[in-house]
Amino acid sequence: MSALLHPDLLAAAPALREDFDQAQPFRHLVMEPFFEAAIAEQLSAQFPAFDKGNARDENGKLGGKSTFEQMSKLGSAYASVDQCIQSPQFLQWLSAITGIPELLYDPDYFGGGTHENRPGQELDPHVDFNRHPGRGWHRRLNLIIYLNRSWQSEWGGQLQLHRDPRSEHDQVHSIEPRYNRAVLFETHDHSWHGFPPIVADADADVSRKSIALYFYTEARGHSDRGLDHSTIYVERPLSSRFAPGRTLDEADVAELQRLLAKETPHLPVIMLTAHGDLPMAVDSMRAGAWHFVEKPYDRKRLLGIITEALAADHEFRLQNAERLEIEQNLASLTDREREVLQLLVDGKSTKMAALALGTSPNTIAHQRASILEKMQAESVVDLSRMVHLAQPEADS
Repeated sequence: MSALLHPDLLAAAPALREDFDQAQPFRHLVMEPFFEAAIAEQLSAQFPAFDKGNARDENGKLGGKSTFEQMSKLGSAYASVDQCIQSPQFLQWLSAITGIPELLYDPDYFGGGTHENRPGQELDPHVDFNRHPGRGWHRRLNLIIYLNRSWQSEWGGQLQLHRDPRSEHDQVHSIEPRYNRAVLFETHDHSWHGFPPIVADADADVSRKSIALYFYTEARGHSDRGLDHSTIYVERPLSSRFAPGRTLDEADVAELQRLLAKETPHLPVIMLTAHGDLPMAVDSMRAGAWHFVEKPYDRKRLLGIITEALAADHEFRLQNAERLEIEQNLASLTDREREVLQLLVDGKSTKMAALALGTSPNTIAHQRASILEKMQAESVVDLSRMVHLAQPEADS
């Protein structure tokens, strides 16, 4: 632990605890620098390429955010961090600066790991899910470490902590996502947080990189415990400039299209305008529009475009329903069954899988049968298709 964290942090637990307790709008702490300089450099160098992570949203569509949960497999620096954060010394240090005893490390990195957000991405104010879906633990702390060199304020993307985003009297504390800066905050039913859109030029090779670590406890005090819930979002309000009678300009069209893509990313959007030109059409299609139609339009042609869009949406919904069922079945597998599944999908025979896992072919055969039953699959080929559908590769 002492070889990874900046030494000033280890001796400052009492002062850090005081800062944590007094912070507003809810308990949090900003630590900078967080890692030793050499470790931060290695983490930056070993940060996964965008296409290596899960760059698909909850609807299976390629998006502007990529996550990678298996941190220990990213390189020696990430393996060292993984070992550090599960050590008793680190967990006791976290307890000392937060006053939360018996903290638990999440070996699943559920929702955590490395996060990378590209320009255009934002995160509406929200409170996090409060129970680990697989282990039932109570979520207590978020620790986010940023790895963004020379981040500029005008790019947006600041972590924003809200008192209550539903109130017109909301108070917001903004924190720049600067290199080797860590933000630790308590998670509960009023720890509202998010970040505004990243507005850097898409061609500027700018992205918002971070490591997200979540910590839990087995129990939580009754006075601090609400009903179990998933993540709860508050949508950012539509700009006041969108009023009846307004003629939309190009910026308005782009903003509305972005909001539609964010709220219903699978829904085909048909742009219909009397004021369009070629650049606007190109921009709309790049932003994900299904079709761009200029007035005056041919009624029969427009109906054909709408029919095609509805058919594509229906096909997506069928595929998405199957994908969700596959993900639920995958979640029912044990850790060992997941290891066996990966080996089988990689083309390993029963004997080769047994050798790799240090067990007998008969044991692998029994586990293979269990996997097929849980996944409702008929063969390994079927399993491969399911795994590919649940975790599709990013477009090249």
